[in-house]
Amino acid sequence: MRHISSLLLTSLCLLSFVGYSQPKDDISFFISKLKTNYAGFRDKAPAGEFDNFVKKVLKEDGTDTFRILSRLAHFFKDNHVILYEMNSLKYQDTLLAPGNLKKVNAYFSDSKVKKGIHEGYWLDDFNSVIVAIIRSKQQAGRYEIYLIETIYNAVPKGMLIGKMEAKGGNNYFTRYISPGTGNSSFLDTKFRNDSLLVLAEHTKLRKLENYNPANPVLPGLTPFRFVNSGRSLDKDNYLLTIPDFSYNIGSIDSIIKKDSAKIYAAKTMILDLRNNAGGSVLAYQPLLPFIYTNPIKEVNGMILASDDLINDYKETLEQELNAEKLDSASVKELQMLLPLLEKGRGGLVETPAPPMKSGVVMALPKNVGVIINYACQSAAELFLLNFKQSKKVTLFGENTFGAVDYLNATFTYSPSGRYFFSIATAKRAIAAGDSKIDGTGIAPDVPISDTVKDWVDFVKKYYQNGAQKNTQ
Repeated sequence: MRHISSLLLTSLCLLSFVGYSQPKDDISFFISKLKTNYAGFRDKAPAGEFDNFVKKVLKEDGTDTFRILSRLAHFFKDNHVILYEMNSLKYQDTLLAPGNLKKVNAYFSDSKVKKGIHEGYWLDDFNSVIVAIIRSKQQAGRYEIYLIETIYNAVPKGMLIGKMEAKGGNNYFTRYISPGTGNSSFLDTKFRNDSLLVLAEHTKLRKLENYNPANPVLPGLTPFRFVNSGRSLDKDNYLLTIPDFSYNIGSIDSIIKKDSAKIYAAKTMILDLRNNAGGSVLAYQPLLPFIYTNPIKEVNGMILASDDLINDYKETLEQELNAEKLDSASVKELQMLLPLLEKGRGGLVETPAPPMKSGVVMALPKNVGVIINYACQSAAELFLLNFKQSKKVTLFGENTFGAVDYLNATFTYSPSGRYFFSIATAKRAIAAGDSKIDGTGIAPDVPISDTVKDWVDFVKKYYQNGAQKNTQ
């Protein structure tokens, strides 16, 4: 078991890897854990509604366990309830990949065949994958996705990695193998227009015109890296790119210490949060002095004190105490939290947080522009809920994903070991008058269109043209 713990909801997202006792099959195991451990179950499955849905899915999907489990997860419309099929290539015929590649490229090179509006070659937003999307010849309203180019080694080129089935309008339910991991999940996907497909929070695919598979494109492109970095754009503008709040929690603090003189001198600080899927709020605490203008009301929450979670926390505390290097902060939090959970066992335990305060309001940076997109979720959205209270902050871009009403992801394998899933064990306390965010996301103050190529330059020019929040 591996556990990364935090006491309060605002220290999320909590990641725990739980060793549960195992019932006889994957489906009953998953259902049991949803009912006992998911903090949103009582809110989202009233009066047997979920049980009726289970019966419906079992009848419709027969022996397709992966699809059954995925539909059960999607019932809750919560991106902290996710299910993956691990190492999906074990269950696929990879020997078909070379032949598929030839057939797909031959199909698109045949000018005599009329292609549908969505058929063609597509490049992902990270410059890491090119796929071909083709209408299914067997079933109307469905598409197949084939891997054409990739910078990864997990999945061979030519592999059928996606099957899209229409849900209505431009929306699809897609069984998708990640080219980077070889793991599968079912994704809600949508064609925003004829040349832009959004694969849930995973990536955007943009249609390539005049693509020639004989001339690979990816070697000439720079792949996106999920690494935090900072640099001066000029004497008045400092850019901090933050796609990660999870893997290297101290990286933002390190960047700030290294570039403190540049940041203190900049009129505008641009925080590019695009593609940040969350992690721990501890990662972004060092930004508070630059953003602060007034006390910030933190997000309060409630943790579902299930037997599984309490037992997991006890095991984690024991491991921390016996570790070669003691994490005193983690131990202190667990020792404070466990008595509260024991007292409230089976119910929701409140975890209120005091307002965030800083000793002084810094004159510079005067403006803080935060760039957000469809993939921002979880702790990245907690960041926005906290720091958009500052008079310095303006949000730019597009709506975030919307995965912050239920938090604290626990991860575990199903009894067979074939499936890996997460369940949210905490919920955000939504104040009277505030709205739910899951499913809609957090809207920007200043929208940026998909047609704008350089969003950082857009924000820079916005402030250069005189726009700013009133900090008086």
